[in-house]
Amino acid sequence: VGGAWTTFRGRRLKVAAAHPVAAPEAAEPGELVADVVATGDGGLQLRRVQPEGKGVLDVAAWRNGARPAEGERLGEPT
Repeated sequence: VGGAWTTFRGRRLKVAAAHPVAAPEAAEPGELVADVVATGDGGLQLRRVQPEGKGVLDVAAWRNGARPAEGERLGEPT
């Protein structure tokens, strides 16, 4: 069984649980706003993610450790 994944700071980030929501206003695709990543068709609210080499985490725990900067995007090379 496959799963959705992207990259964050050049490392793989598996999306373990998420659901579609409205896109954050003025956000570009890939941009992370709180726990929502903007997509071309709306937004995806992340619930659980698995960073490369780590176990599955609640998105709040991941954000506390990763500390994404404002405007930082998923899926972009470092």
